[in-house]
Amino acid sequence: MTAINVAFQVLRTAGTSLHYREITKRMPEQRLWTTAGKTPWETANARLTVDINKQGGTSRIVHVGPGLLSLRINESADETTLRSVRMSLETTLSDLAERSSEQIGQLRTEEASKHALVMPFIQALGYNVFDPREIVPEFTADVGNRNGKR
Repeated sequence: MTAINVAFQVLRTAGTSLHYREITKRMPEQRLWTTAGKTPWETANARLTVDINKQGGTSRIVHVGPGLLSLRINESADETTLRSVRMSLETTLSDLAERSSEQIGQLRTEEASKHALVMPFIQALGYNVFDPREIVPEFTADVGNRNGKR
């Protein structure tokens, strides 16, 4: 079975939207798809994204949030799911903004700011901040001839 067909089966069985990592985790559990690659979730995500982009409005699967996939039931269901994801993100970001204004006096170090502001923000976008495959802490971005210098 192709990755898109297996993802369709997994999403149909789940009955809800799932992150591509969760879909990939459930694929072998249902004995529908396997890969020998080191990052099967990235392989599956790439294949799903290519199919969604190629098929456009006829794809059976749609992106409804960062890394979040859902079945295309009909346009109104897709819009309802998208609206729900947007509202959830808006609520989370609003809560984070409110909490950050209350905590601003306590944020005296870079690390405190990272834990109170940056990590919750990245998490709100749908990333697992504790998974080094998704988030690289202290990533060095060398620019020009300043290699290794901050």
